[in-house]
Amino acid sequence: MIGMFRRTTVVLAALLLAATACGGEDESPASRSEDATARSTSTSIQNSSETEDSLPEFEIQPREFAPAEDAKIRFVNFYTDAGSGQPVDLYWGTSAESGKLIGTLEPGAVGEWMDVQLENDPLLTPSDGSVDLKVTIQRKGEKSFDGLMQQLSQTMKPGVRWTVVMGAEKAFDAAKPNGMLTQLIDESRIGTPADGKALLILNDIGVRIIEDGDFMSLGPAGVCDGSWSIDNSIDSGNGGTSFVVDAGELQVVGYDANTDCSTATQPIPVSLASGDRVIVLAHGTTKADRVIEVLTVGE
Repeated sequence: MIGMFRRTTVVLAALLLAATACGGEDESPASRSEDATARSTSTSIQNSSETEDSLPEFEIQPREFAPAEDAKIRFVNFYTDAGSGQPVDLYWGTSAESGKLIGTLEPGAVGEWMDVQLENDPLLTPSDGSVDLKVTIQRKGEKSFDGLMQQLSQTMKPGVRWTVVMGAEKAFDAAKPNGMLTQLIDESRIGTPADGKALLILNDIGVRIIEDGDFMSLGPAGVCDGSWSIDNSIDSGNGGTSFVVDAGELQVVGYDANTDCSTATQPIPVSLASGDRVIVLAHGTTKADRVIEVLTVGE
């Protein structure tokens, strides 16, 4: 009995040693797969980090622009903020960083006619052959996105004559600058009045910011509430409200359409021949300081 007990003890000890040796490291296929995955993930992360470190910084490249076929444009700056006019920077293209600087337009300025310029990239030309005017308007001296005020995009064709009038609108957040309104007047579309008549087009985008002062009409000086009758039978080219009047020497004022004449603008002399067409631009920051000035269509 004693000999049998000793042999049993030896066998059990051997089995325990074998089990311990096998349990020290799991060499199963699943374990080997997990280790390989971990090593692969670690290598991928390291390679990704090395790739990011080796990539060059992205730089916005300036675009090239060329004059469009028979297309002219001019800009008018009636944008105001904090009670005064503000200068703006104008760029051809969709951003200040990649676009081409047109120039700075000071408050109240009416720019000269210039050729429209388009991005010179065949890949951006639609298959139907149409082209788009693209202009970016920034706060003066600010090229970043924070300085962006307005982007214009308009399909165009040869022969257009655009006057772009800029005005202001109140921001939703009073702590932020006023927003910008723009109006594209296509002077090539403006119709011609009958013989002996002249066409006046009132554009009021420059007074839209004025509370109770943005609803105006035109009339002869010295006649209270003597506004001329509106006549929209002639295409204004998206310029505003049209008035057809007798040709001759006129003294023109801007009235509040729904009030008395106490806040009428100062009269301006206008000499109109038969068939003449003019755009009357109203602008200001308050009802009291509103003024009007005249642009002759096409000049």
